[in-house]
Amino acid sequence: MALQQPLIVYPALDETVDATSSAVTFYLKIRGTQCIKYIIYIYDVATNTQQYTATVTLGTTLYDGETLNIVVDISALGANSYYWKIDLYYGAGVSDYIISNYYTFNASTPPTIAFSPSVPSTITTPSYTFIGSYVQAEGIEVKYFAIKIYNSTTTQAQITAGTATAMMTSGETWSNNIRYTANGLISLTSYQVQITGMTQKNVAFATALTAFTVAYTVPNSLVHPTATLNDDTSVTLDWGKNVAITGTTSGSVSYEANYLFTGNVGLNLAAGANVQFALDFSAPFTQKWIQTPAAGFTGVLGGVEDTAGVNYLYLGYDGTKFYLNINGNYYYYTPEAISNVPYLFAIIHDGTAISFYHRVL
Repeated sequence: MALQQPLIVYPALDETVDATSSAVTFYLKIRGTQCIKYIIYIYDVATNTQQYTATVTLGTTLYDGETLNIVVDISALGANSYYWKIDLYYGAGVSDYIISNYYTFNASTPPTIAFSPSVPSTITTPSYTFIGSYVQAEGIEVKYFAIKIYNSTTTQAQITAGTATAMMTSGETWSNNIRYTANGLISLTSYQVQITGMTQKNVAFATALTAFTVAYTVPNSLVHPTATLNDDTSVTLDWGKNVAITGTTSGSVSYEANYLFTGNVGLNLAAGANVQFALDFSAPFTQKWIQTPAAGFTGVLGGVEDTAGVNYLYLGYDGTKFYLNINGNYYYYTPEAISNVPYLFAIIHDGTAISFYHRVL
């Protein structure tokens, strides 16, 4: 049985290889009898002239009986458009061979991609525009790019495996103008940023992960909500200037001189004031209740959990201060004594944020 035309061939159909590589592996799947020798030919598309040929008698290191691997020094040919063919021999006779089809491919220099200007080690604003510099020796343009921001612990291996989740991203942007403005960077937080993309010749490119830290001053905010008691079980709240603490805190949360400190965020909280926390629950809700704490009460007054039991929020009193426990992060309020009198408590989730209100009836 003679050999048949190969089924799977690389490179073919104008695929692109690295023009600077001295060891590009061509391969093809061979059908039929064993192949014992091959002659490969590579031609310049523009001039139709032969640029390379090699004759090889096969051994098992190159050929496993099905896949033929051929290592070619493309750097000796240079960046250009080429086509190639191969003669596959299955016997010692002068006609014991087949001639393959012609396969086209491109050789191009890998692009150089970098942040320009370089990403500063510390960014001092909540918004920053990342700009990329792209250079390709043959003038091949960008097909698309993406700028993605990850947390400080993400690894390149996780990104390659597809198990990493970007905190912010430009998405695939089909443009040569490589830039992305990230908004909402959180102070005292470390991130990593990376540019990835594809050239018009379908060559992937990427920068290394670049680390940076965000540090900026957040002004203190004084909150004065207005509450109207409707009856013994409901209250109408006008939140006014709400303060949002996005995400969760890291490290300790402390109360100092009438201020709640979470990192460098200080909230001046008067008795009965409201503070708003971003928290992902399954659906909006309102939980209101009237409670008369016993003298010397400490512990949890009430709370709510999401349906999956993952996120939770508890309102408590530690003997001197009210606190919110959000997923294990404690937020303390201005010290105030509680008496053995009825209080109205309300925990409200409006679909995007959690709010707490309390007042003596």
